[in-house]
Amino acid sequence: MNENIKIQMTTDGSTTLYNEHIGEHYHSTHGALQESLHVFIDYGLAKIQNREINIFEMGLGTGLNFLLTAEFANRHNVKISYTGLEKFPVKGEIIETLNFSDYPGTDKANIEKLHQLSWNEWHTYSQNVNLFKSTGDIQDFSFPTEIDLVYWDAFSPAVQPELWTEEIFTSLYNAMKSGGVFTTYCSRVVVQKALRASGFKVEKNPGPPGKREILNAVKG
Repeated sequence: MNENIKIQMTTDGSTTLYNEHIGEHYHSTHGALQESLHVFIDYGLAKIQNREINIFEMGLGTGLNFLLTAEFANRHNVKISYTGLEKFPVKGEIIETLNFSDYPGTDKANIEKLHQLSWNEWHTYSQNVNLFKSTGDIQDFSFPTEIDLVYWDAFSPAVQPELWTEEIFTSLYNAMKSGGVFTTYCSRVVVQKALRASGFKVEKNPGPPGKREILNAVKG
């Protein structure tokens, strides 16, 4: 799919990708780095008090969320097992153009290190972080068990409604620990309803620049 992918600079100086086939960006054009830090770190990872954390990400994409998570883990000395699912892996020539404003842990060397790791097997990314990059369709995927935290970073329900269903969220709910947190940039009513129908307690929180609200959902 790389012929359909275009690089684009966002307002905070970090890059995102635009998928011409789907018609959406991978991150907010108001700031890719700001969005990821706000949605997935500040309103996700920072809420988990465990010293060992199991994370599942839907939409590994550029790897920005993972790189920020690895930097957080090393800075706070927490152990993380991270599973990222991506149906359409980003290819080499696109990876080389990524720039996340030199935020700690997101430099070119770490971007390349992440994307050079093989798929569908565990890797020791750093002393504190183990990573499993899974490629394939979520319909054929078995969620890991005992999940503490979910980053739901799929394309929006407007273009990929099959990734935001009650059925999928119920399977995810069953795979999570009690008190586990689901965080996403998307606050659409259809997503709130599907999460609540799956058993989650849904919370709306302030969004990053350019977005009014984001969602957290907690397993009771």
